[in-house]
Amino acid sequence: MVLLPLRPDGSPGVWRIQRIRIANPGRQAAEDVEIIFNWKPPHIEQYPHLANGEVVKGDGRYIVQVPRLNGRELMTITIASDGPELPPVIYVRGKDLKAKVLQFREVVWLALGWRIFVFLLMGLGFFTLVYLLVVLLGWVLFGRIP
Repeated sequence: MVLLPLRPDGSPGVWRIQRIRIANPGRQAAEDVEIIFNWKPPHIEQYPHLANGEVVKGDGRYIVQVPRLNGRELMTITIASDGPELPPVIYVRGKDLKAKVLQFREVVWLALGWRIFVFLLMGLGFFTLVYLLVVLLGWVLFGRIP
C-alpha cells in the first residue's frame, strides 16, 4: 500500500518517479563510479544494493559513489519525489571511464497466448475491412450489393 502525500488543501498529491540504469557493458570492472545529481532527491533506492557512499557538495550537488561496477553488471537507481520535479542526472563518471547516455523505453511483452489473440483480432479486423471495401465497390460500380 502506498500512501500519497497530501497537498496543503487536503487533496492527494502525485509521486514523480524516475529510473536510472547504469550499466558496464565491457569486460573490465569500472572503478570509482560517481553518479552526480543536481540536488539530493527526497527518496532514493538502489538495486542491487551495492556498497556505496553518498556525498553532498557545498553547492548542493548530490553524488552517489560506487567503488566498483563489475563487467556486464547493471545497477538501477530509482528516485521519487512528491514535489514539482526530480533532480536531473548531471553526469556519470569513473576512473578511466567514458560514459554515454542511451535513451530507451521499457517495453512490456505480453505472454505468447495474448500476443496470438491480439494478432488474430487484428487479422479479423483487416479481413472485415477488405470485405466492406468489396461490398462498397460492388454497390458503387454495379448498383447492387453482391
